[in-house]
Amino acid sequence: MSLFYPNIYQKNILSIDYKKLKEKGIMLLIYDLDNTIISYETNILDKEIIDLFKELKKSFQIVVLSNTTNSNKIKNICNTLNIEYIKFACKPFFLGFYKIKRKYNVSYNKMCMIGDQFLTDIYGSNKLGLTSCLIDKISNVEGNYTKFKRKIEKRIIKSLYKKYNFERGKYYD
Repeated sequence: MSLFYPNIYQKNILSIDYKKLKEKGIMLLIYDLDNTIISYETNILDKEIIDLFKELKKSFQIVVLSNTTNSNKIKNICNTLNIEYIKFACKPFFLGFYKIKRKYNVSYNKMCMIGDQFLTDIYGSNKLGLTSCLIDKISNVEGNYTKFKRKIEKRIIKSLYKKYNFERGKYYD
């Protein structure tokens, strides 16, 4: 079950202590897209998110790693943020993470994966030794496959509570 336990848990991407990540030696931030950077049902970024990424690019390399099949959405969002992306990433499998490692020449222990799902973002990053950061999902609107995975996540959360006292809404660095 430890592969599902996030190293960091925060409310949203604005709540993360990026200074601590930098001090820990993190050089590259990997973000999920839907319900992490932007809600599933919209294509419009909040100004505070645009400003956050503008600031983060001064200290980190940034990539979006998403399982999304919506090519236009990921392209438009990442173009607005002026960051690169990998779509159809098949998280939690390693291929997307490996592409990032190879392209940026950064070891996994210098990367942090930030996302809202245990089964894809947290498991995938923990399996490879990345720092994992779970955030709460932005919206309850999700695709059918994600809704299915959320049912499995409920069992994972119960196990994490028993082993680590993990609770939704109980944030930590």
